[in-house]
Amino acid sequence: MKQTLLNVFLSLFPFLIQAQPFNFYYGNLHAHSSYSDGNQDAATSGLSTPLQNYQYARLSQQFHFLGISEHNHYGAGMLKSNYALGLSQANTANQDSVFVCMYGMEWGVIGPPGGHTLIYGINQLIGWDSVYAVPNYDIYNARLDYDSLFKRVARTPNAFACLAHPATTDYSGMFSTIVNPAWDSAIVGVSIRSGPAFSTDTMYNNPSTSSFEARYKDALKQGYHVGATLDHDNHNTTFGRMAKSRTVALAPALTRNNIIEAFRKRRTQASDDWNVQVTFTINGKPLGTVFNDSFNATIQVSVYDPDMEPVSSIAIIHGIPGSGVNPTTLTSNSSSATLNYTHILPIGGSYYYYAVITQLDGDKVFTSPIWYSKTSILPVTLIGFNAHVENKTVVCKWSTATEINSDQFNVERSIDGLNFMSIAQVPAAINSIIKQDYMYRDLYAPEGLVYYRLKQQDRDGSYSYSAVIAVNVANNKPEVEVLPNPFDANLMLTMSDVADAEMVFELFNSSGVLVHTAKVNVANGEAMIEGLDHVKPGLYQIRLSNANICVLKKVMKVI
Repeated sequence: MKQTLLNVFLSLFPFLIQAQPFNFYYGNLHAHSSYSDGNQDAATSGLSTPLQNYQYARLSQQFHFLGISEHNHYGAGMLKSNYALGLSQANTANQDSVFVCMYGMEWGVIGPPGGHTLIYGINQLIGWDSVYAVPNYDIYNARLDYDSLFKRVARTPNAFACLAHPATTDYSGMFSTIVNPAWDSAIVGVSIRSGPAFSTDTMYNNPSTSSFEARYKDALKQGYHVGATLDHDNHNTTFGRMAKSRTVALAPALTRNNIIEAFRKRRTQASDDWNVQVTFTINGKPLGTVFNDSFNATIQVSVYDPDMEPVSSIAIIHGIPGSGVNPTTLTSNSSSATLNYTHILPIGGSYYYYAVITQLDGDKVFTSPIWYSKTSILPVTLIGFNAHVENKTVVCKWSTATEINSDQFNVERSIDGLNFMSIAQVPAAINSIIKQDYMYRDLYAPEGLVYYRLKQQDRDGSYSYSAVIAVNVANNKPEVEVLPNPFDANLMLTMSDVADAEMVFELFNSSGVLVHTAKVNVANGEAMIEGLDHVKPGLYQIRLSNANICVLKKVMKVI
């Protein structure tokens, strides 16, 4: 009983819980082999393949992972057959707990309206060009069609995209347009620095002087949930050795799956220093987290450098997601390796926060943000919300750790990620201190990419939303033939790939009003509907459904 009460107490005061401990791993996602336009010094280095490059990078100092991201088109030397080879070589070289090897692509072209983006987790080459009339891609995507590209990434499990050396007008103008939810599901990072791409330095002395911090701010102010990354963009054999700058990934262990998860969860930092460790939390939540809380934002930053390099300053930058307004400095200090600050928020206040650490030698670290909204006392501690396709329907599941005076859950659906409609109301447990599991099956999910979110409502009328999740609903519903069509008093339904079952027949008029319903038995893929004499002439829609199937068909009544 004491332990249960303690759990309830900690759920009400989450900032008293220590954030999950993570290790700091240092690496780079942006590099090229001779399979596209990298290893340009191969004549002197003797190295050219991804496998050789991974073996080289593994011996670099303070370097735990390397992603090779080949240009995706023949103009930069890429062939479809080599992409498969690169994937295989990454698998051969990868050694979890020692050195992580990943292989992906740098998709796109430079210059408006283009833009390069790093893509990992799709094990086929996405492209648009041909070589001697033979398609040079596994998956076709038009050269400037970023909408299709990012939607494909969003619906591919464990895939993600990071924006490389972004320019103001890149990616179809995303930096000046309010967030696209499908793109937001795909894009997890923006490069703060990149290059120098053609450096030949192997003594860690050629750091990047570029800055894309303005594009990072643009993405955040438009409402994107993106983390901070740093790219080397190697085109010569300099992997990990061009400079001491690194992308830092926070993960529980050095495995490929954990590193990928760190990027997907935005647990990343862009660091000019190769071993500095920055811990950044709000109410105990680590960087990359999106959450609601009923308390003010308790911000904590601590910096540890094994080389004992002193901290010059720590600044907390904050802004309002989707406001279109640049973030500003909330607070800062100097000559201290820690910062503790409480931001007093009104009920309903919603901000993102990230830290910028400057060391005495001028090196900087940019953390990924934390997104935080202050609500009234949270009636529910939500510990999971997901959706998946099952038996040609979409199953939404969620769980709560505790519930205090909760009323109901609304399951909301959208086809564009912007405009949601409630499709179900599920009663809540009201008060509970044990785990509660909930489920709703959406029988009528449309085909294509569908978005879901959960609206949790308290008995006093306050409410909060879960994160938005996307599900790809394939065109896998049975074909239905109606005979005769137009029909009169009776009709026969013939369905492909449907076992014997009991189903509900519903007939709706053109205004969506239900005019007839009946239970029918499907046998050998056929069902007879009788007694439709009373139905007036006009256009109608049939809905035939049970727990596993829902099919729609337009029909006409003539007499």
